[in-house]
Amino acid sequence: MNDSRTWYMVNAIPYVGKVTTEIDEPVPTYYVRKLSESIHGTNRNITVDNWFSSVDLFNKMLTEYNLTMIGTLRKNKREIPSSFLNGKDVGPSKFAFDNNKTLVSFVPKKGKIVLLLSTMHYSSDINNDTKKPELIMDYGIDHAYSSVLLNLANRDSAMNRRQFLHELSFQLIEPLLRVRLEIPTLNKSLKTYIRDILGVSENLEPAAQGQILAKRTRCAFCPRERDRKAKMLCGKCKLAICDTHRAIVCCKCSQ
Repeated sequence: MNDSRTWYMVNAIPYVGKVTTEIDEPVPTYYVRKLSESIHGTNRNITVDNWFSSVDLFNKMLTEYNLTMIGTLRKNKREIPSSFLNGKDVGPSKFAFDNNKTLVSFVPKKGKIVLLLSTMHYSSDINNDTKKPELIMDYGIDHAYSSVLLNLANRDSAMNRRQFLHELSFQLIEPLLRVRLEIPTLNKSLKTYIRDILGVSENLEPAAQGQILAKRTRCAFCPRERDRKAKMLCGKCKLAICDTHRAIVCCKCSQ
């Protein structure tokens, strides 16, 4: 749900196909009721399309939550008079009034019928410029503002479902891959595979050089009884190492 004047989204609920509704409550009614909770009792108007619109919903929102509604109706609604479904002739709009509700049938061109239900309007006023009912004009304006939000949200999106799921999966595993890449003991081939997935190059910075000691000290790896002296420290762990326990490797293999 978004504000039709500022275009800001007020509330949103993911559509998961199955929800826990109240007893005998249709799914469209559930979503309208939940999405509009923050404005219940404020005497605002809600504009919806024909998936949400029903006479029962409009009555419920007006009497229980003090919210008016405007929306298009599908032709299969049993409350629609049969005379409102004749779209052969382009002519004057037809209006029907029932307590707090107004129904209008508008034929913009032959064979096309627009059916609108409103609890905000209670008149048959016609716009002088467009010759359309004011109810139709108000619905068109509010619906256009809602469409702007949808267009802005999808302006640069050309992603199909498969691409979306692939991108979502990558975003979920990327942090873990970067953590694993920093593990010093990780298998070299696995590191290469992770770098390929992340699209990062291997860091070939020179390995830390061993430090030459001013005074020889006992090798950290030789048995004490040997008392073998060392003149260098390991570049990483800073332990004293003799020639036996020292290895020479290139900067690439040391990663």
